[in-house]
Amino acid sequence: QGEVFAVGERGTLVHKPPGRGPFEWLPSPTRWALRAISGPSSNTLYAVGDGGVVLHFDGHTGSVERNAAPEMPDLYGVYSPAPGELIAVGNAANIVELRRDQWSSRRLGAAALRAVVGFRTNGATDTLFVVGDHGTLLRQESGRWQELPSNCDEDLWALWGADRENAFGAGNRRTVLQFEGKKSHETVVGHVLPDGGAKPA
Repeated sequence: QGEVFAVGERGTLVHKPPGRGPFEWLPSPTRWALRAISGPSSNTLYAVGDGGVVLHFDGHTGSVERNAAPEMPDLYGVYSPAPGELIAVGNAANIVELRRDQWSSRRLGAAALRAVVGFRTNGATDTLFVVGDHGTLLRQESGRWQELPSNCDEDLWALWGADRENAFGAGNRRTVLQFEGKKSHETVVGHVLPDGGAKPA
């Protein structure tokens, strides 16, 4: 069994070592809520959260990479494929990037962005997917962002993919969307019924 890291309110960071050992609390340098964590290895992890805070963890302790501030947009999702490299998404359509020790930010649309995942070819990230509120779907290829058409109005909270041909977003009312490779077509594969049950779309 592999390692597990999780983050939460008041700067919470917990770690489960490989095997069947219990979770352990790790020291955190912030009291801001942390919303997501990602990294290329267990000793290179980045966590993001409220106030735009970004933390770096070496597997044992954390340090502040980007200070939080009340006026900064909250960050809800992060993808980090390599040391010193990350992309985070958050409130008010904000996207924050760290590349070669340089920070940059932009806004794409108006809806909150909740999750991001990327795929690498030849050691470089060449495709990113992002999901957000009101069925927002974004894709970046070769550095260019594109908003994908969506047949969904539900808020999308999570994103996972084995590769760029098989990525899935999930959200409110048990909605699951599938990204079909480079095609700009997504399919709602499930939704909630009025009686609380679920059925295929």
